[in-house]
Amino acid sequence: MEGHARAAGLQPQQYQLLLAIKGLPNGKIPTVSILAERMQLNQNTMVELAERCEKRGLILRTRSDADRRQVTLAITRNGEVVLRQQASVSRQELRSIGPILSKSLQRLIAEHLPDKKDAG
Repeated sequence: MEGHARAAGLQPQQYQLLLAIKGLPNGKIPTVSILAERMQLNQNTMVELAERCEKRGLILRTRSDADRRQVTLAITRNGEVVLRQQASVSRQELRSIGPILSKSLQRLIAEHLPDKKDAG
């Protein structure tokens, strides 16, 4: 995923921020502090990341009228396009590697199952 993000000209953390915003549960407001906690970043790092994403047109930052310290983040149309493109690349990758993973898991499971002769 990181390689795909970089190939699209994104830093992995920029893509992760878009995913974090998109993946918030209903009713959760995507504030800088909530997203910083969710991504395990300190507040200053999150502010810098949000600034970079806003400059790229991926998100919009809006200051709350009720509490000027609270800043919410929203994905722009451009950010949505980036998410769809990255998801498409990931799906293609899973389609190609999925059968290989499945066979490997089946082989591992078969190797670790008790032998039927030993069970009786």
